[in-house]
Amino acid sequence: MSCTTASHVRHIRINDRIEPVDLDPAKPIRVRWWPTAESETGPWRVSIYSRPDVTSLQPIWQSSPVDVPTLDLDGFHPLGSSRYWLTVDDASADATPSTAVVTFGTAPAENDWKATPIWADPSTAIQHATAADPSEAESPCEAASPSGTDQYKPVFSHLTEESSDAGDAFFQRPTIKQTEHNGLGWAFLRGVFTAPDQPVLWATLHMTAASVKPGRQFVYRAWLNNAFVGLGPTFPIGDEARTDGFDVTDLIRPGKRNAIGVIAWTLEDQRFLAQLDLGLADGSVLHFGTDAGSPIRNNDNGNKHDNGGNIITGEWTGIVGNGAYPDSLSTGTQYCESPAEDLDTRFYPFALSDPDATTPVAAPATPATPATQTTQTTQTTPEAASVPAWPAAIAKPAFAQLVPTPTDKVAVEYKPAAKATLTDNGHVILDFGRAWMGGIRYVPAALRPAAQTENTTQTENTAQTGSAAQVTSATTQTEPVPIALRIRYGEVLNADGSVKYQLSAFNTYEETWRIAAGAHAAAGAHAAAESRKDLESWGLKVFRYVEIIGADDPASQAAVQAIASHPESVSAAAIVYPINNASAEFHSDNRTLNTVWNFCRNTIEAFNGPIYADSWTRERAAYEADAWLQWRSHLALDDAPSLGEYSIDYLISNRTWPTEWPLYLILAVHDGWMSTGSLDQARREYGRLQSLLPDRYLDEASGLIVKDPGDSSVTDGDLVDWPPAERDGFTFGRVNTVINALSSQAYADMADLARALGHAEDADHFAAVAKRMREAIHARLFDDFQGAYVDGLDTGADGRPIDHAAEHASAFALAFAEVPADRIPRIGRFLAAKGMACSVYTAAVLLEGLYRAGFGEMANRLIASHEHPRSWWNMILSGAGGTSEGWDVSIKGNTTYSHPWAASPTYLLPQGMLGIRPIEPGYRVFAVRPQLAPNHEASATIPTPYGPISVAAARAKGKDGRTALTLTVPAFTTAEVTVDGATSRVEGPATVTL
Repeated sequence: MSCTTASHVRHIRINDRIEPVDLDPAKPIRVRWWPTAESETGPWRVSIYSRPDVTSLQPIWQSSPVDVPTLDLDGFHPLGSSRYWLTVDDASADATPSTAVVTFGTAPAENDWKATPIWADPSTAIQHATAADPSEAESPCEAASPSGTDQYKPVFSHLTEESSDAGDAFFQRPTIKQTEHNGLGWAFLRGVFTAPDQPVLWATLHMTAASVKPGRQFVYRAWLNNAFVGLGPTFPIGDEARTDGFDVTDLIRPGKRNAIGVIAWTLEDQRFLAQLDLGLADGSVLHFGTDAGSPIRNNDNGNKHDNGGNIITGEWTGIVGNGAYPDSLSTGTQYCESPAEDLDTRFYPFALSDPDATTPVAAPATPATPATQTTQTTQTTPEAASVPAWPAAIAKPAFAQLVPTPTDKVAVEYKPAAKATLTDNGHVILDFGRAWMGGIRYVPAALRPAAQTENTTQTENTAQTGSAAQVTSATTQTEPVPIALRIRYGEVLNADGSVKYQLSAFNTYEETWRIAAGAHAAAGAHAAAESRKDLESWGLKVFRYVEIIGADDPASQAAVQAIASHPESVSAAAIVYPINNASAEFHSDNRTLNTVWNFCRNTIEAFNGPIYADSWTRERAAYEADAWLQWRSHLALDDAPSLGEYSIDYLISNRTWPTEWPLYLILAVHDGWMSTGSLDQARREYGRLQSLLPDRYLDEASGLIVKDPGDSSVTDGDLVDWPPAERDGFTFGRVNTVINALSSQAYADMADLARALGHAEDADHFAAVAKRMREAIHARLFDDFQGAYVDGLDTGADGRPIDHAAEHASAFALAFAEVPADRIPRIGRFLAAKGMACSVYTAAVLLEGLYRAGFGEMANRLIASHEHPRSWWNMILSGAGGTSEGWDVSIKGNTTYSHPWAASPTYLLPQGMLGIRPIEPGYRVFAVRPQLAPNHEASATIPTPYGPISVAAARAKGKDGRTALTLTVPAFTTAEVTVDGATSRVEGPATVTL
């Protein structure tokens, strides 16, 4: 809820978030902004108000004028469960009046929640047998069906089973996590209350649930008055429950009934908690929270949630959702289980959040038998179709600790298909042009009762003919009939053009939607539910392609043809983290580089998620090196560090196993500081960051890290690269060049952080360790004959050099160990001869070192390479909609195509090709050192805490062509520009051409 007029500032962020309404009231608050051209150098004044109509009020808190575009709100102490409005104004005496207004709010104080966790009563579950193949299982038993016998049993006789074997001897089919009765994990919950008949200034709905562990995904989705609110929670760092708050001000109906609807799934713990905070015009704050049993009453002295009359009367009811979502196969892997959503709309509560509905589930009509397209249906009488009211939800144990999630909230956005293909066998293939995570929304307009509909569209036919076909669907029916659709999701296509729904990672992305007569517009449902002609996925799958298959009956086949004619009826329901697309760009005169950068940028946008994860396809887990790479890409697109900081905090407390991985957390915190200028995370985690250093393996005599290499799949096992085939023959020894080079950077970065935090003695120690380690690397591990670094020493610091020089040893030394200047040309020639002899992960390190050492032309060529299989172009040619963990499925048989850490060109091209890098924290001083060759033109924009930096460079043709450069420098920053060997300084704010 914000209002903005013409302003001297823009891009206001509070705790690095966009209008957060669930700040921890006990934590400090910081506000920052980007100056506009009208007021680039300040001063500014920050004011805080208790109401949104700020022009007619005095602030409750106001700062003194500040000369920099950031301010800690010292002295302002917000209450829990509150809302405020903030302005940033030009404080100069002759300023033109203008105001930018944003809102922010707080979560309930930790011990002041006025809600009790609830869940659906297990006794409400529908009892029915489970078939070995859930797609063939009957829906819940007839005795449980309010309409009696269901004659419609969909058949998909034309489908054949496929194999999801990865075809790689290294990766054998694992045992997929599968619970026999996973339908019992579903819960439908409904909270109904009447809001006071007074103006509502603000409303925030706070929620959490448990447990995220079985599915490694969110537990709930919530709606208020038929509008989607949000989903959650994210992964907790420890044993706490993470809460999320959502601004629902515009959804509240004053003086009327309001309804909160929740669909949840988990197999463990099964608790849901919600509290709606309602701020009224008279200044009072009311609360409606989850509770079980009898409705909550105001001023009931026996009620533990009594708060002097500030509790809203209401009730929470619910049922187990295994009628709508019966037991099904898992779409997960050996790491996590998530159920295939074999939806049966006869039992789906379409009025779940309809405030005017008397019951969430209306009595459906008796389904018709689709023997022909023209049918007659007999309705049940209202008496026969009556549905009992839902029972009260049951109370669950309280959460031991509730902590607000300090990040922005993921949202659901609807993305249209880029192309629809009708195959010869009557299937529809939808290509969304890029990958998303989430599911689909289906608006079955063709299934509404109608005398006849006829649609004609130009739709691509099967790849076998390569021709276009006119698709005409004519559906004549006197009454609606049930249909069934088999839906398959995939990251890539099979060779025959069908969707590869049995993924290389062994997920099976297939589900069946059984849509009752009337396209879920059940008889007796309220008009609001009647008007919602859509079905939507609940869970999380990663896909670019969707294949929709109708059952054998004519109505189902006609529905698929209607989708082919109207592909807009199916859209991707994408779960996305907010990103500021306007603050970053890259373009060059090389079409491949442009395509690769956009491909990688899209991957970051699609898969940032509620926490940085290796992939949302297979493991759904965070890893240190992955988070380091993803954060760098994310910060090159949006100055939004809160998600990255939370992910790094999570990993500091939950380390994984490889020797190298914890070291990347130190690099990540250091890189985050250099990008944002904030030491908050380093200060908060300083002690634990120290513990991540490999002191226990530091050999005092040599200054090297000495340890047994171990197994790469156990704690402190040396990894070097993954899969093993990508190690370029690396030979492991007790001294590992990769480990030592990376460790030297970790110690050097720790020294920088310690010095900035005032720990001078620690800083001197860390710097000395880094210096001595690098000296030892250059003295003991460089092979002068090869002009390269060897893989290590065999038996220890006194051992012999290993007689092998993998690309990795020189790549890590060049990137992290400050290679002596006289060796750099030889290292460059060695790496040029090697090419891309490493994985996508190590490619980021290789390219980083090449750019830093001045080998930009080599790096640009590698990113633009069309080499098969080791190139980003090869990923694009494979049909993937996102970057993959392996260059090709032939290299990593269980590869998936949803790895944001593999999108390193997102930051490498602006930082390497254009040379935009921070020299001082927060880009207060930054470098611009373009390396365009072999290209002639490139431009990039990256966000910083002070505003975007833009660089456009053009290199004249010819061997000695000069470079022209146009540069935009934000206020409060200074650019150090090196072009054609000449260096100059540009003070911001300025736009100059050099």
